[in-house]
Amino acid sequence: MKRIFTIVAFILGIASFLNAQINNFNLIDPPNGFTIDVSGQSNSPITISWHSGGAAVGSYMWYIDTVGGGFVSPAGSALSDNNGTDTILTTNAGFIDNILQNLGLATGDT
Repeated sequence: MKRIFTIVAFILGIASFLNAQINNFNLIDPPNGFTIDVSGQSNSPITISWHSGGAAVGSYMWYIDTVGGGFVSPAGSALSDNNGTDTILTTNAGFIDNILQNLGLATGDT
C-alpha cells in the first residue's frame, strides 16, 4: 500500500533585504492538486518548480502542511535547490513519506 500525497504548494520567497519587492510567482510543475504516490524509503525523485519572484528574492523555502493547517506550524520544509536560490526543489518520495508518517498517516491513507 502507498501513502497518497496531494500537492498544494506553498513556496515562500524570502527577500534578500528588508523592503524588497517580491513579484507574484506561480507553480509550474506539478500543478496544484496533483497526486503523488509515496511509500517507504523510496529514492524516486520528485521535482517541484515555479516562476521566479524577481531579483529581490534571496532564497525560496518550500513548506508542506495538512489540509486546514494554515501553515501556522508546517509539517515540513526544505530549501530549494542550490541552497535556496533556484526556482526548483528536488526531493524524493521517501522524504515526503517520512513527513506523512510523522503526521500519523498510515500506509494506504490519503
